Amino acid sequence: MNTINLTQELLNRNGSIQISKIPTKEMVAGENGEMHEETRMVDTNVTLGALLIHACLKENMDKEETSILDRYNLFLKLDNNETVELVDEEMSILKKLVAETYDTFNSGAILTILNNL
Repeated sequence: MNTINLTQELLNRNGSIQISKIPTKEMVAGENGEMHEETRMVDTNVTLGALLIHACLKENMDKEETSILDRYNLFLKLDNNETVELVDEEMSILKKLVAETYDTFNSGAILTILNNL
């Protein structure tokens, strides 16, 4: 069993914490006082969990039912958790997804973390 700290922040090449802009919806009052929803971009620290979830949900060429369910079930395990325990098979799936999803720098950083558990 492998325990992963999903809140771990990833670093840029210069050693600072990676920041990403994410869309956030909020309710605001219009000129007439009526409330409506607006989306704005908010800076957030990039965490291991966010990247792993993105890798699970990213469109994938593999449309096999078992592959889709593997990715979906991994997403459910990762979502809204600070730590998660994964078996070796789940780790292998995550590593494959990371390698397919991210560039060499980010996939290398994530794989290094996962391999050192």
